[in-house]
Amino acid sequence: MTQEIVSILVFGDSHTQGIAAQNFEFVGPDMPRPMTAMIKSFFAGAGFIAMDSVVTYPDGRSGLSPMFELGLRHWSGLDWRGNPTTEGALVHKHLVLSLGTSLSDYDPALDYEDRSGGMRYIFPHDIDFVLDARPDLPVNPSNTLIPVALIREMYIAILAPFRQGLSALAEEYAGRIWILGSPPPAESNDAKLRKFNSIFPDISEPVRLSSPTVLLKVWLLVNQCVRDICAETGVQFIDCSPIAGDARGFFRSEFINDGVHGNVRYGKAIAQHLATTIGKAELKRQR
Repeated sequence: MTQEIVSILVFGDSHTQGIAAQNFEFVGPDMPRPMTAMIKSFFAGAGFIAMDSVVTYPDGRSGLSPMFELGLRHWSGLDWRGNPTTEGALVHKHLVLSLGTSLSDYDPALDYEDRSGGMRYIFPHDIDFVLDARPDLPVNPSNTLIPVALIREMYIAILAPFRQGLSALAEEYAGRIWILGSPPPAESNDAKLRKFNSIFPDISEPVRLSSPTVLLKVWLLVNQCVRDICAETGVQFIDCSPIAGDARGFFRSEFINDGVHGNVRYGKAIAQHLATTIGKAELKRQR
């Protein structure tokens, strides 16, 4: 019997660093045939998201970025030529792009963008909005209330290059490209503030962050915008909140590392989630 391998390359930002290379075996009475899911991650740099995967050259043509092409050589189950490392094996390649937290999570009230080395998105710490999907999340009366439609339009504009990049990649990896959403914000900013203060000990003014409730709203809104783009481009979205979220939707405390990223336990749980989701999708795709 030909050995079948579902080779999953998780490519992107710092959230990929907790996902260790590992294999998952799919066997059992509900499986028409045994399969192996092989996962490997490639860290492309802090804040990397799918929009960075495609570059536009001076002559106007688009192509994969050099960093992205380098990452594609790290696909498990294949050698650098793209041939199976196991003789006679059938390898099904799936590409997972990790969506960076910087779209919704960083919110300093000073010139932290310049000091941090280029955080590209800043959500003002003193505004709030009503999210129809979560009417249970309160609004801070001391913050400036902004229409949610205006915030949605802002993120749609920010995500325009993301849409363009996904459209290009979806053509090359039709049915085999996925977006992995970032984990939700923590219910407390304490760990995140300690992280910022350790990185920038000489900042005279305190870093002021949006409340965790506002950050959760922003995270949910960004995720919905990304889901819509995935639906438009034929890309599949993997929501990590069923694994990473607690009863209120915040990052589960047992999975938190530094207030932004997950720990080793989170990496293992997400790897299992990816293997199960993509493995089942591959079987369904072949039927």
